[in-house]
Order: sequence, then structure tokens, then C-alpha cells
Amino acid sequence: MNLAPALTAASRAGHADVVSLLLDVHGIDPNAGEYGEPALAVACLRGSPVIIKHFLNHPRINPNIPTIDGYTALAAACYRGLEEIVSWLLLTEGINVNAGKYHPLMVAVQAGWGRVVTQLIKSCVNIDVDQHAYNQNILMTHFPHPQYAYPHYSPISREFRAKECWLMGTAHWRMASFPNNTLSDPGDFSCSGRLTPRQTGPYAVGLLNGPISRREAYAPILIRGSTFGEGDPILVYCVRVGNLGMSEAVLSHRGINMSAQARCGCTALIVGSIQRRHTILDRILVRADTDPRISCPAHGTAILAAAHRLYFDTVNKIISSPLRSKLDFCDSIASCGCNLFICAARSGDEDTFLSFIPLISDWQDSPNIADCKFGRTALLWASLYGQHSIVQLLLLIPNVDLNHKDKDGNTALMLAAESGFEEVVRELLAQSPGIKMNVRNRNGDTALSLAVWYGYEGIIRLLLARNDVDVSVLDGPGLKLWMSLYA
Repeated sequence: MNLAPALTAASRAGHADVVSLLLDVHGIDPNAGEYGEPALAVACLRGSPVIIKHFLNHPRINPNIPTIDGYTALAAACYRGLEEIVSWLLLTEGINVNAGKYHPLMVAVQAGWGRVVTQLIKSCVNIDVDQHAYNQNILMTHFPHPQYAYPHYSPISREFRAKECWLMGTAHWRMASFPNNTLSDPGDFSCSGRLTPRQTGPYAVGLLNGPISRREAYAPILIRGSTFGEGDPILVYCVRVGNLGMSEAVLSHRGINMSAQARCGCTALIVGSIQRRHTILDRILVRADTDPRISCPAHGTAILAAAHRLYFDTVNKIISSPLRSKLDFCDSIASCGCNLFICAARSGDEDTFLSFIPLISDWQDSPNIADCKFGRTALLWASLYGQHSIVQLLLLIPNVDLNHKDKDGNTALMLAAESGFEEVVRELLAQSPGIKMNVRNRNGDTALSLAVWYGYEGIIRLLLARNDVDVSVLDGPGLKLWMSLYA
């Protein structure tokens, strides 16, 4: 008689007495299962300690047999975060922690069970940490459990449920999609504007309404997309989700590859720099096998990736680390066209920019590189922010483009005039005959019309003192103002 279907059914239903009775039958195979599902793996996925003990006490049990989907009993217990059952399985004779299509360690990482991850790494010296993240939907499909499945309602229940708040029902279903929804998808980041005024020092800076501060208002329970982190090396995934405990556990293994790259090309260091994971970065930066020169095709090196997002506190952390001797400040240009020099100029912080000038030995070779978001060179950014000393420094470069236009058609002179920085305007006008007075932007404005519009009388006088200024751009009120000043 084939008792395998009964053994699997009893394990799935949680009937410990029936499982014990069946296992005592002479000649029964404890490793058999219905439809390619070993009963032990089914019991582990259900989380029944008494039933699992019955199986592990059987003399012929083999804990390494995978299900038809490819996961073993250990992987099932890791997915559920069952620490006690994981410890029993690890003590079982003949256990292979690396068996199965879905590696128990990676499954525990993606399920968010940090203590199980630590348990696996500390208990198994031979565990293979060279793992990559799976698709989240595939994990949910292959590790089904009633507690995490959308409940089935009878027609009567559906009729009653129709009177309830559908938002509550939706929220309940979404929160139950993962066994441990404490890890959120940080989403994509893009170039942002000027830094907020610093509070304590040149690197105590952050983003005004930046992605980090905006997300603090939201609850930590968020749903990750099915492809979130898919293909990431295990350390990159831990850093991406920001789990310090799992990151420390993975870093403690002697076989971890610090240079492993995700599909996009990012290493753990680059991801930590992009997402400002400072506590985890402290652990990564002290390792001698961390290579800060590895470059992602999209983001560049870790230091450039942080600077591109104006995270100069992160940049300073990398510069101040033991890896400083490995850094190459003649940084490659990111895929968007930005380099470290233009990112420092875009910061809007004069001390930050000036502190980077001695580090970037080739900054004078490319003074006309423009940022990817606004199309402004370092001279345009310094003019916009009124940084007179930086404007003077940049004007000493022979090949600096005085009349470069940003994406809105504004030149350095126009930005300085619009912002009301009289000293910068005077410095730019002194570059005659190279400076062009009457360039128009996309709105048809010139430096003079912008100064008149904003009412900067001192700048208007400076511009009107030039013989080549074009006053025809002024409208009626502007012309009257020009007449009053000229008279």
C-alpha cells in the first residue's frame, strides 16, 4: 500500500498523531511524498514542530530531498523564519545546507529573517554565500502557505465583506503578501536641486525634500516589486534593503565576494553610497578587500554615485576611510555625463567645492562639463549661487566657456543677473570682449531684462554702462525704468 499521499496530507493538515502512526508502519518511506512533495518539506513549510520531530527521529530520513519546485525542508523553514526548526535541521546527520534549487540562505535573506541568516552563517562553515536574489513572485508561488495566501470566501462571506471597507481589505491582503514585510523598496533616485544649508560643518548636508526625508513620513511596511533586487549578489541585496543585521552576518563569512556586482553593475559599496546606508558603509569601508574603484556603467564609482545625489557626507565618509589610498579622484564620467567636479559645483556649498579642488588633479582639463539635469557648467552654478571666489577661480582657466547656455538658454551672466549677485556680474563683465551681453534664453530674456524684471538697480546700472547692451528687449515699464536710471 502506498502511504505517501496519506503521510503528505497528514503533514499538511498538522495531524501529528496520524504522522506518528504512519511513520511506525513497517517499510514506509519517510522521504516519499505526494506529487513530488516530501512530507518533511511540507511539514516545515507549515511550521509544525511536533511533526518535524517525528520525521527527524526516523532512522531513514533524508532532509536533503527537494520538492518538485526545488526547495528542501531547510529552505522551507528558512522562508518561514522558524529558528528552532532550522537549528534541528542543521543538527540532522547528513544535512546539506547548499542543497536544492532555492538556497536556504538566500531564501532567508529575501524573506527578511535576519536571525535565521546569522544562524545559518555561524552554524555552517561550508555554506555557499555566492548566491543571487530570486524573483519575489516566484518565491511566493513556490513557498505557498495558508497564512500568507489571499483568503477564499464563500458567497455568503463575500456578500458580508462587500459591506466592509475595501481599503482595509486591500491593505490586509497587501501586508500579508510577505512573511516579514519590514524591507521596503527605496525606488529610483534622480538628480536633485541644491543642498539644504548645512548645520554643523561642510559635510553635514542633505537634500531639501530629498528622497530620504520624504520617505520618513511613510510607514515602513511597503511592498517590494516582484523584480526588486532580482539577480543581486547576496551582499548587494542586504545593503539594498538596508538590513544591518543581515549585512553584518554576510560580511562575517570569509567567502564573501566584496566585488560582486548586480546586473546593473553596482557593488555593495556603490549601492550603500547611493542609498546612504552609512552604518552598513562603515562595515564595508574597513575591509581591505573592498575596491572603491569599481565603476557601474550607470552610476560610476561609489564616490561619484554619492556626489551625483549631493550626498557629500557620504563622500566624506568614503574619503576619510582606510580606502582613501585606493581612490581615483580623476573620476570617470557617469552615463549621464556628470563627473565629480561638476557634482561638487552643483552642491551650492562653497566650502564643499573648494575642498574637492585639491583632490581632483585634472579639474582644469574639463571646466565646461555640464550636469545632466540642468545642463550647467561649474561657472554657471557658481554664478547662480553668487560664489564670487569660485567664479574668480574658474575664470582663470583659459578655455572656460563664458557663454555656455544651460537647458533653458541661460548663460552665467544671465543667472547672476537674475539672482541679484552684483559682484559676480561685475566679474563676468570684466571678461570683455569674451562675454556676450545680449544672449537670449528660451523666454526671450537677456541679462538686462532679467535684472529689470527683478528690480536689481545696481546690476542694471552695470549693464547699461556697456556700449553694446541692447535695450530693445525691454517692454514699456522696463524702458521707463531704464530711462530713469540712464538720466
